[in-house]
Amino acid sequence: MRKATGLLIPVLLALAPGCGGASQAGGCGDSVCAGDESCQSCEEDCGACSACSTDDDCLSGEVCLAETCQAPPIYFLLFTHTEDHINHDLSEERFFRFFPAIAELAGNHPEAKVAWTVEFMGADTETIAGRNGETGLLDFIRGYLQDGETFQIGYHGAHEPTFDNTPISNLDYPGASWSQIVQASLELLTLGKDPVRGGIDPNRTGGLKLVQQTFGKARIVSGFGADQAQIHAVDSLESDHVMFGFADHGAPTHPGYTEAVKALMTRLCPERRTPCGLFWMNGKLRINDGNPVDGVGLLSVSVPQEALDQAMSKMEPTAVQVLNVIIAPKFLYAIESPTNYAYAHPDDPELPPNLLRSEPEKEAQYQNSFANLEYLAGTFLSAHPGSRFVSAPALKELFLDETGQQIPIDRVVAVAEDLQGGFSGAPPRLRAGRRPLLHAGGGLVASGSVARGLRRWRESSGDRHPARAPGSAGGCHRAGPILLDRGAGSAGAGPLALIHPRSRGLDGDTAGHHPGPGLGRGQDAERRRVPAGRGPGAGRTRRGTPPGDDPGRTMRDVPRNP
Repeated sequence: MRKATGLLIPVLLALAPGCGGASQAGGCGDSVCAGDESCQSCEEDCGACSACSTDDDCLSGEVCLAETCQAPPIYFLLFTHTEDHINHDLSEERFFRFFPAIAELAGNHPEAKVAWTVEFMGADTETIAGRNGETGLLDFIRGYLQDGETFQIGYHGAHEPTFDNTPISNLDYPGASWSQIVQASLELLTLGKDPVRGGIDPNRTGGLKLVQQTFGKARIVSGFGADQAQIHAVDSLESDHVMFGFADHGAPTHPGYTEAVKALMTRLCPERRTPCGLFWMNGKLRINDGNPVDGVGLLSVSVPQEALDQAMSKMEPTAVQVLNVIIAPKFLYAIESPTNYAYAHPDDPELPPNLLRSEPEKEAQYQNSFANLEYLAGTFLSAHPGSRFVSAPALKELFLDETGQQIPIDRVVAVAEDLQGGFSGAPPRLRAGRRPLLHAGGGLVASGSVARGLRRWRESSGDRHPARAPGSAGGCHRAGPILLDRGAGSAGAGPLALIHPRSRGLDGDTAGHHPGPGLGRGQDAERRRVPAGRGPGAGRTRRGTPPGDDPGRTMRDVPRNP
């Protein structure tokens, strides 16, 4: 069983009894399950574990899902970052070939729950729509999107034109106010841009807004949302989405990045049913490119099958896994990033022949992709019962617990105060029933102001008019998968605690809020390094204002599909 280490983000693991019975002591092998014997210590007498409440009730190679000990499942999220609005024919070929292939795969393997999320950016959405009369591609894609279980839409903002000329990159971030960041974010997310020179055109729609107007609701948002103000802007357009976590491609912009992410993820998976690559941060469920604890990165299906098998062989076989699998990438046909080249050569932005793969090379990558998808959906998943593909909504179904366990607000206050004091004694512990919780630390989700505000809230007896955060609303505030009910006059405080997202067993880049010591802002390798003191969230830590409501309130799990 993977153990949490260190004191950065302490967790509480509740102990659970074994599932074997207890009577007069006897020796293992006497066909009597007695004394201290259990399914773990003496499977010969006590048999396999079945009913369970925690992983500790199960054999070492099993996890407790839906109150039953099972082999840990593996969940694969198929996605595509489109990232090319310049090389039209080559880029659009991906959609004409992969949409029918995925539909056929889903039809041939219904038990695999095949799902594919295509993350468009505003720039290529505009070109696809503009070329529809010539190509019919927009109508073609919309036809497949009628199958909302198999096909999902997402938004990827990292490659919007251009890396150096967007409302965000042009913002004086260290001195920018909340309102200025929100306004710049909304401009990037809603307005059109010059395809190779960037900037904004107030007379055209672009970004996330155009993606959703053209294709439908975005279920995943990535490449944007570096701080709470940016997330606030995204949420004003679409709040029911999953976000990507720490990139493992191009993100190590300083030497300690990879190891720091690994150290953080180690603390985020204290149970075998808690995937190391899935976590809550800044109020959003996040999925990493891979599982850095096991050394498994972003999986690609365009490689030969033996290379895919070698990557997956690193996965811890006794733990639930959730991994990103990229399909139909731009590198099927491109040797260099199309946007990187176009933005550096705005007068002649198309990739030259020497930066394109040969036709045989390109076709080999397509065929590897189709063969590996068939292998995963058929051979691999059939050998791993309970494993499946997932979409973002499926992740919420699988990992959001709605047991209704409660956390006394006084306990949350005590934890926040201990955080403010720097853990002078033993690290504070927090739990909901028997469930291990992750609570705020290292600037991840809480701050001293939250502790002080909570203390005032606890001690007050009727203050229902606290200072309000910009854009906050009354009612409830989501803090990870926990709901804090504040009633009328609530304010937008930052999250106070996190529940580890762990499987329920259904069906069988940040800045300013640095998640751990040494963690820098995740950046795409193709993006140019942002100068010191520039870029989203540089040197900033945003804090919410404290709630003001009945001190007897508790924190509760949100309902499914919040």
